[in-house]
Amino acid sequence: MIQPYLKTSLVFHEFIGGTVTDIAEEMLHYFSGCCQVKYAPKTDKRHVIPFQFLVANEGVITPYFYNAETNTLVNPIPAAITDLATNHLDFRSDATHNWYIYEGITQLSNDLPIGFYYLVLRVNPPGAPRTTWHISEVFQVCDFTADFSENSFADICHEENDAEDLLMLEWWADCDFDDIVYQEGFRNRLYLDAILEHPFEEIVKDTEERLGKMFQKNIVLKKKYKFKIMIPEWLWNGLIRLPIYGSNLENFHATLTTPGLPGAFGGMDIEPNCAEMSETDILGEWNEASCLNLLTIEFMDEEYPLVGTNCCDDFSIA
Repeated sequence: MIQPYLKTSLVFHEFIGGTVTDIAEEMLHYFSGCCQVKYAPKTDKRHVIPFQFLVANEGVITPYFYNAETNTLVNPIPAAITDLATNHLDFRSDATHNWYIYEGITQLSNDLPIGFYYLVLRVNPPGAPRTTWHISEVFQVCDFTADFSENSFADICHEENDAEDLLMLEWWADCDFDDIVYQEGFRNRLYLDAILEHPFEEIVKDTEERLGKMFQKNIVLKKKYKFKIMIPEWLWNGLIRLPIYGSNLENFHATLTTPGLPGAFGGMDIEPNCAEMSETDILGEWNEASCLNLLTIEFMDEEYPLVGTNCCDDFSIA
């Protein structure tokens, strides 16, 4: 039975009992069924996409790694997956919840194989009669290496995007939210095969009527961007929360980092550029033929809004 899942950047579904063969049969739906167009979020070859999932009890973790295109077990298991399960998967608990958390900051010990895969984590609680299986959605390992530093995550924006042609979207909160543990620095992260469209303006004129005449109170100028992505329902469930994270709320954050372009400007490199998103809005359109949603994400440039009023002050210049 599939249980509700945490809306992190990579989703895990829980199955109770059964064998690893049963799990593989359950995953056949991804490359069969109604969807004619497939989607898998991307990651680099030294990180799995950051994730969290809930469990009833802490237990012994046994990882399995499946090739999603053939739905076959990768054997022997990649050393990077063994490293993830042994050294990078943290257990946390409170009075009512138990989490396994993978932050995806430190590089794994070895490269992941390039291609489409899903990760299965078997949890065996000591002395407990039941085994639970936690199966990720399919993700794509791409041929580049991300190199994050722990120190860079002290700032809202870190100018690191090692993918040459992908946008990097991150979202998180300063405190725990939506059953997701954020207090230790967890950030959701996705690499998106999307194009940031040309900016456009939004001008709001605030007027008031006095004695039958209209007077201008202020003018608000906003510079906005948007991009579009085709995503499945499980990821749509997470990204419809972006207006909360990419808002003006103090404890919520979303950033978008454009890729660097080596040698693009007269032989000089253009560095990646990170912007904190605010006034984020979304518009989803379901495509019945592909089972995917065309999601438009719109946000305001971090240097705006610019507000003009009838009041003005001078700098104290010397």
